[in-house]
This record gives sequence, structure tokens and C-alpha cells, in this order.
Amino acid sequence: MENSAIQIIGQYMVASNLCYPAGSTPVAGKLPLWLSQLPLSDGKAITMPDNALGLFGTTGTLDGRYMRTGYVVEHPGFQIRVRHRDYDAGWDLAHAIFNNFTQNVKNTAVLFSPASGDYTEYIRAIKATTSVIDLGVGGPGSSVGRVLQQFTINFQGTFSDSV
Repeated sequence: MENSAIQIIGQYMVASNLCYPAGSTPVAGKLPLWLSQLPLSDGKAITMPDNALGLFGTTGTLDGRYMRTGYVVEHPGFQIRVRHRDYDAGWDLAHAIFNNFTQNVKNTAVLFSPASGDYTEYIRAIKATTSVIDLGVGGPGSSVGRVLQQFTINFQGTFSDSV
């Protein structure tokens, strides 16, 4: 694969109209998506706007190997965090993302279009490792004096760069 699982999931979320890339022109009714290049275990939090989605890499699992080649199948983990000023809106968005990933994503093609030419990566399967978790309010990087609702959903996926 040319991209990490986080990049593939982020591209899928934007292409599926679940969000828009942070730093680009805002899309009405959608939240920006912040991709973290830092693992969650490093103890650092990224600074995000009050209403935003964060996408983080987490520990995945290894799942057997192909007998002919010895290739070990890896299922990378990822976490999606929802931060919102409004509890109901944040909860609804977190559940919409959970439902999208658990019901719609199987053998999904994700198109990348860099200057070097188009290519496709595939999401073979997504498994939720948790349901939506309410993390409470506040959080690193939040605006001073604001109460922010935070939710998280954890997944593992299987990805490939061939059909």
C-alpha cells in the first residue's frame, strides 16, 4: 500500500461526504477532519477547533499468515474522535460515522489523485472494536471557557492495493 490506514480512512471519509479536510474551504453542515501523524500513545493531543473530527492511528492486530509467502495479515487500528459544542449534534454525528463504517464499508475502492497519477487503495473490511464512547467534556486544545462534548469510536481495518 502506498498510504497508511489513516490516510485511506481520511480519504474515504472526505469522499463519502462525512467531513472535509482541515485547512480547506469549509463545507456547510460538515466538520473538518484532522489527521494525526502522532500515535495516541505518545501523550500529546492535537489542537483542533471546537467542532471537529480527529483521526488517529491505534494498535491493530496481526492475524495469521499466508502459507506460501509467509506474509502476515495486519489489521491496523484507528480511532475517530468527535468534538462538538452541542451534545446531541456530536452524539448524532458519532453514531452516523459508526453506522457508516459498520454497515457500508466492505471492498470499497478509495481513489487517490496525486500529481504523479491516479491510483486506488481498497478498504476490504472494517470492524468496530467499540461502540460510540462518551468521553465527557473538555479536552486538550479546546477553546478556553468552552464546554466541548467528546465522543470516540475505535475500529480495525483490512486494506490492500490490489483487487
